[in-house]
Amino acid sequence: MSHLVLAETTWVLDAVYERTAKHIAAAIDMLLNHERLTLQDADVVVAAAEQFRRRPALGFSDCLVLEMPEKLDTCPSERLIAISQDSTRWCVAIVNDATQLGRADARFRTVRFSQL
Repeated sequence: MSHLVLAETTWVLDAVYERTAKHIAAAIDMLLNHERLTLQDADVVVAAAEQFRRRPALGFSDCLVLEMPEKLDTCPSERLIAISQDSTRWCVAIVNDATQLGRADARFRTVRFSQL
């Protein structure tokens, strides 16, 4: 199962079925431990699930995005996370780790979809 499919699955559990973060984390664990299912970069998914349990307000997809650069080693000093504000703008923050989210010293900027 790819990261994209897993992220979509957790979104559906939250948005459509209104499951709690605890239920979503349990579902991720079930997928990780399934005997016939393989998740893309399971170690990244495990780290993202741990991050999600500590900071459920981030959402699992954002936790997954935060963990992927570590595995890919493509962006070791900074990580990019985009958080939707409304239908026409994104709030984009470059942070070193999830602990900086919401802090004033993280570098934030708002851009319109047309600028992306």
